[in-house]
Amino acid sequence: MVAGVGANRFLQATWRRQEWITLTVRVVLAAILFTAGYAKFSEAQGLQKVAVSSYRILPKSAIAPVAFGLPVLEMALAVMIEARDGNTEGHCHRMANYATALGRALSLSEEELQALHRGGFLHDIGMLAIPDSVLRKSGPLDPEEFALVKSHTVVGESLCRTLRSLDSVRPIVRHHHERFDGSGYPDGFAGDNIPIVAQIIGVVDVYDAVTTRRPYQGPHTTEEAIDILRGQARRGWRRPDLVEAFAELVESGKLKTFQTG
Repeated sequence: MVAGVGANRFLQATWRRQEWITLTVRVVLAAILFTAGYAKFSEAQGLQKVAVSSYRILPKSAIAPVAFGLPVLEMALAVMIEARDGNTEGHCHRMANYATALGRALSLSEEELQALHRGGFLHDIGMLAIPDSVLRKSGPLDPEEFALVKSHTVVGESLCRTLRSLDSVRPIVRHHHERFDGSGYPDGFAGDNIPIVAQIIGVVDVYDAVTTRRPYQGPHTTEEAIDILRGQARRGWRRPDLVEAFAELVESGKLKTFQTG
């Protein structure tokens, strides 16, 4: 009887905590998007609903973020980013693991590793402001729509400015689509003017995109994915030593645990 009462109290406390966190996520997300000017009040309310439905799957999808101490709001944002797309389940989780593994192999500082982990989850936060009509379009994007999608880097950095705790991921959010030869976006940075954490996210983003199933392609093998990255390095898009360091991690089998078909 005593054990039953204790269990009941524990469940009630857990339920109250989950309800409080859900409410907090709704309020803060609405404030971020509305204050930053990327959603009207009615649109912010609609995004709240996505946030709440996304948060309900956190217990089964956010084990790693909890272990690494990722704040609850950031976990909710990461799951919400994936929920907006619908075709990238586990992408943020894998990105965080791939990026930190490569960062450790390169002997980056603890601060940079933390930024990589958080940036892996939040690099596409700007996608929250892209309309569903564009984000979920089944056919090819027209130039105006493509420009809108590309703006997620600038929009994402602006959203991060509303939370001081996200300062370390701002360079990743803004610059992860830059290319080593300067042909990327949004700023056309080249070489080591691109923050190394953003370059790392760029490399592992390509790897995850081509090794997982997407509506427009089946998954490539790890060997094919590394060939694609090496090809991009030869074209000048990626820093060759970063690609080779990542290739060594993949070919050694150290990233196998995080791959999905």
